[in-house]
Formats: sequence, structure tokens, C-alpha cells
Amino acid sequence: MKLQKSILALVTMILMGFSINSSAAGGNMTGFTIAPALYYESSSRDNGTTKTSSSVTLIDMRLAYIMGNFYFGALYNTYSSGSSPALKHTHMGPSIGYVMGGFNAVFSYLLDVQQDVSATSKYKGTGMQLDVGYAFNLGSWAMGPQFSYTSFAYSKLDTSGVETDVNPELKITQILPKFAFWFWF
Repeated sequence: MKLQKSILALVTMILMGFSINSSAAGGNMTGFTIAPALYYESSSRDNGTTKTSSSVTLIDMRLAYIMGNFYFGALYNTYSSGSSPALKHTHMGPSIGYVMGGFNAVFSYLLDVQQDVSATSKYKGTGMQLDVGYAFNLGSWAMGPQFSYTSFAYSKLDTSGVETDVNPELKITQILPKFAFWFWF
């Protein structure tokens, strides 16, 4: 249900982007941008006796101010899997980057990273995300491929509101292809 609301919110923002007038379309790259990025994966496995399937949906939502070629903003990410057991993950933090033409590189320091372990337990930690991509300008908006490198370090386990240290830390790194949209206003 929460994933469906996230997808509905993203689709609404994308549709709103079609009506946004862009100062960036005229070549002036100063202003605010909303830049969602999407990743979806679906897989199945059949060994003759057991068939399993899973899916992963990841949505990055970025809000930033671009001044010249410099990007200052924030990132919020939600990740969920349709596998069993279901995995839910969120992270957020400030971002800084560089944009030139369609090229963009954005670094985000993730102050709050959380991954659900069960209905009452979740890992907590920090991390970083580096996004590199190219956005094709389509007037008042742009879209294009993006690669994201993420690294998370979980140092706490919260079980029903009681935090304990995770020793050694749980570390996760990923490289994911995404498709990004940029809307200027």
C-alpha cells in the first residue's frame, strides 16, 4: 500500500513536470529542479520443483537548486522488494553536485539510512550515494540514464524502540542503473 502511494506521488510529479515552464530550456541553468530516478527489477527462478519470483522497486526523489553548474539539494530514496521476506529500505541526506550540458554528477551524504528487518526491527546507519548520468533536454524537462553507487553502514539495530549496537557493522554497497527525469521551475 505504501509503495502504491509512493508510485502514485511520483506519477503525479512527472505529469506536473509536463506543464512546468523551464528557465533551463533557454540555457539559463539557475533555478530549482525536481529530479526523480527509477529502478525496477523483476525475476523468477524455477528449478523444476520450486518456482519463486521477486521484484524490486527503487525511487530516488531529489529536490535541488542549480546555480550555474553547481547543484545543491537533498535526496530521499525508498526501496522495496516484493520477495519473501519483503525488504523495505529508506535513506535521505544533503546533496552537492556538478551539471554541465546534459552531464550530471551528484554526491549525497546519507544522514539517515534505515532497513526493515521485520515488523518490529530495523537497521539504522549512514552512507553515501554517487549518481552520474546524462539528461537529454526536452524543453521544460529532461530525462536520461543514470548510474548510482551507494554504500551503507548500519551501526544500530532498533527493536521495538530499543537500540543496540551492531558489531561488526553491516555494510552494503550497490551499483544500480536508473532512469532519471529532471523538471525545472
